[in-house]
Amino acid sequence: MVDAEAKRSPVVTAEEVQARLAAIKQERAGAYAPPPMSEPERPVTDFQRRCRARVVLLDYFDATALRNPSAGPAKTAARRPRSLSDRIRSLLVRAYGQTRVAPESASPLDPVESQALDDFAAQDCDLVATGHGTGWRLRLPVRHETLRELGVDGALNELARADAIPAGEDDVTHRMARRLLEGDRELHGLSATELSGILRALEWLAPLGLDLPTEPDVRAALDLANVLAPLRAVAGPDFVGRERELGLLEDFLTEAAPGGTRARALAIHGPGGIGKSTLLARFVLDHVGQDANRRREEPLLFSYLSFDRGELDPQFPLTLLGEAARQISLQAPELIAPLARVRQQIDEVLAAQMALRNEATTIRGSSKRDAHRHLSDAAIVADVFAEAVGSVVGDTPLLLVLDTFEMAQRRSRSFLGQLDAALHRMHERLRSLRVVVAGRAPVEELTVRNVPLEGLDETLSEALLTKALNGRKVDPALIRLIVEQVSGNPLSLRLAADLVIREGSQAISQGRGRRRLLYDLRAEQVQGVLYRRILDHVDKQVRPLANPGLVVRQITPDVIQQVLAEPTGMGMVSPLRAQLLFELLGREVALVTEARPGVLVHRADVRREMLPLLAAEDADRVRDIHERAIAYYQKRTGIDDQIEHLYHRLMLGQSSEVLDANWNRTAATFLEDAWDELPPEARVYLAGRLGVEASAADLAAADRTAWIRQATSQARALLDAGQPGQALEILGGRTLVPRDLSVTRLVVEALASQGHDTAALSEARAAIAEADERGLPLEYLQLNLLAGRIAEDWASAAGDPTGLVEAARLYLEARQSAVDFGARTEALTAGVGVLRVARRAARPLGDLRLEDLRHELVSDVATLTDRVKATHPGLLRELAAELGDELPTLLVDAARHIGVETEGRTARQLPQSSQEALQRAATRDLPPAPAPTPPPWTSSHEQPPVTSSEVGQNVADALSTSPEDDHLKESLKDYWQSEADRPSFDYDAEGKG
Repeated sequence: MVDAEAKRSPVVTAEEVQARLAAIKQERAGAYAPPPMSEPERPVTDFQRRCRARVVLLDYFDATALRNPSAGPAKTAARRPRSLSDRIRSLLVRAYGQTRVAPESASPLDPVESQALDDFAAQDCDLVATGHGTGWRLRLPVRHETLRELGVDGALNELARADAIPAGEDDVTHRMARRLLEGDRELHGLSATELSGILRALEWLAPLGLDLPTEPDVRAALDLANVLAPLRAVAGPDFVGRERELGLLEDFLTEAAPGGTRARALAIHGPGGIGKSTLLARFVLDHVGQDANRRREEPLLFSYLSFDRGELDPQFPLTLLGEAARQISLQAPELIAPLARVRQQIDEVLAAQMALRNEATTIRGSSKRDAHRHLSDAAIVADVFAEAVGSVVGDTPLLLVLDTFEMAQRRSRSFLGQLDAALHRMHERLRSLRVVVAGRAPVEELTVRNVPLEGLDETLSEALLTKALNGRKVDPALIRLIVEQVSGNPLSLRLAADLVIREGSQAISQGRGRRRLLYDLRAEQVQGVLYRRILDHVDKQVRPLANPGLVVRQITPDVIQQVLAEPTGMGMVSPLRAQLLFELLGREVALVTEARPGVLVHRADVRREMLPLLAAEDADRVRDIHERAIAYYQKRTGIDDQIEHLYHRLMLGQSSEVLDANWNRTAATFLEDAWDELPPEARVYLAGRLGVEASAADLAAADRTAWIRQATSQARALLDAGQPGQALEILGGRTLVPRDLSVTRLVVEALASQGHDTAALSEARAAIAEADERGLPLEYLQLNLLAGRIAEDWASAAGDPTGLVEAARLYLEARQSAVDFGARTEALTAGVGVLRVARRAARPLGDLRLEDLRHELVSDVATLTDRVKATHPGLLRELAAELGDELPTLLVDAARHIGVETEGRTARQLPQSSQEALQRAATRDLPPAPAPTPPPWTSSHEQPPVTSSEVGQNVADALSTSPEDDHLKESLKDYWQSEADRPSFDYDAEGKG
């Protein structure tokens, strides 16, 4: 019988609670807790030393392997997929740690051996996550100590032992360490994964003092392997035929075209899945010496540039040249130093180009003075690149591959003319250059020879299908029937092979099975139909998750439970059931892949084919899934969740206002790969947000907000590319009521760019009055600035003083509005515009108090940060022109941020003494010209060609080190005034477009 007093006694005493709280507080304090006292170093036991030796060349191991050599990670992993309990146990271990390594087993370990294993793990190992759960890894200092004791022979003997612990199938570092120990030091042809393993193996084997590849050499090989990785990924073992196309590429690479000239570029186009990338990959790998079976004596230098990489921008062709220089340096070590200068020049020129492009275009207009200088700089860089590369390749072709060109057509179609001109210049300087372009549509924007890529013929289709069957015996007659139905699309043939494998040879040998296999395989829907046939072989429990579950892009247990369960007919699903379904779906490797732990994604080609079919056949259920996905993701804050949240809203074609309210700029950058899945109105919205170009057909479907964003974006690009007529066509494509003044601003600029000054000013005056009436201060400010520049340029060209008076009035209106609005850079732009107009008029302009304005501007400029100067180079140039006397540092800053052309149009208009002063400063500290061999550029250069950025740096340095040089100061101020006075729009000598 329990005592009554004992019943009333607390189970936990107050002292115990306080002690527990103190312990929790100390745990949370983490790094702030005092360090524990170090324990005396324990001697290494024989058992511990033996364990070290057995795992010294393993990246990870299972503790059971130290007791039973047959139970290594490779074998355990290969037996079966991990069960749910395995994964839960792994999560618990990761969350709470593991203090014992002795496994649960039908035959328990001896307690002494179990304790010894625990001690070994605690002293010498770290617990790590692997692709199969958790494992143990020898700490690096222990690994080094063990290898020093073993030596090379001892380490190799450990690998050769009959009871050696087998390495995991994914233990690349082990394989590479063994390779190095056995004397194979060749890096050529290794994959990026293998080279990464080499890097870690070098760290492991450092104590052995072996003659191993250096880390820089391995990293260079790794960089090149990463360039080749997308090519190796698509150049599969089932590649067949294409001899004609490969021969065509070979002829283009090596043979002269009729008339002794070579075609500038060859463009291969065809629909998705037809094999463009596979063809190019096979061709490139055959010619660059990276295929072990096709090793060449002198591999071809190449550069592979894919426009699905956002940093490669056709608006700035130098981005392509810079990446090409990097890739070629990896293949030819002798080019590393020469091309390093090229890449530095490119970085400097691109910084100047992008700063001027990003600066508010309504402030400075679309002047071609900068475009001309950038073209000159690009030509100089091309000269240096061509000389360096030509000195190595000579007449041997240099291959440049431009892949996924449809991305360039989508993003920057307006600028592809500039890319064409850049390729032409490069071909003129480097006659050995061969350019191959690949995309889905014919390439009309470049000077190319277009070649369509057709499907495989019957013989080759049968060969590919046979290869894709992986040795399975199928009646040749059935193979012929499949080829007839599927057509020669390689992707469709591979899907058909997968379906045959799933159906089984016994089923398709019967009439019913054949009819089922071949039914309704129409060419236009073949991939979708094949997918449905494959679904018949998917586990019935998860079949709904594959169709219609592919409406969602990512599948997790939560998505199964909260988004897909009810619309797919599963009803209520518990968390445990959702986890089991997720595990089952993950085994369907023909349909899904694991994007990262805990997240499955459908194959991209499958979604591309199936989504339109699903939307047409079951629109209500598709909408329901999208709406549930929106409700699920909008409660979550992770960046991946935000990406999917926006994706599903776009798929529903929601209005711009709704999308704006849920916009996430960071997330949106990852949505371009979903472009083809989106409805037209969503594509236009996304295009406006991402700065890419939607098609005219899509543009017609957009709502007002999305249309305005996209139309103004495309028009801006066309104006910057020197195509004002096309800009006007786009801007006139829709009548807006009320009109949008951002559209009107671009109409005004396009008219001015065509030389229609009267019409431009008339349109601008009306828009200014409307902005004032509607209470739109920002639009009022920008329109006054734009109109002031148009009036200034027109009046200066015509010699009309009344026009200059109007320009000064417009600038003053803009300045007052900018001051009220708090727009500092616009206020400076307008104010310096007044000073410039007054200087150019060379006569009083009414009652302007110029000295007061000048003092205000000098005071405002003193507060400008370096960041503002760097991001507003056009404004910096205008300030230097008018305030260089009072603030000489502006002359220096402008030279550094914009660059100086000592042989350009502006410099040639200066007095001879000023030209000479700038030339002396520009050539300061330059290396002497090479002699006696003339350089590859023109003989008029006494020095190697330098870009305007390099000249600007030299001029700035000269003035900074000699601030008392008044002549150089005056010459540079005159230079900036001449630059600032050039028209902002494209006039000819008579002042008309």
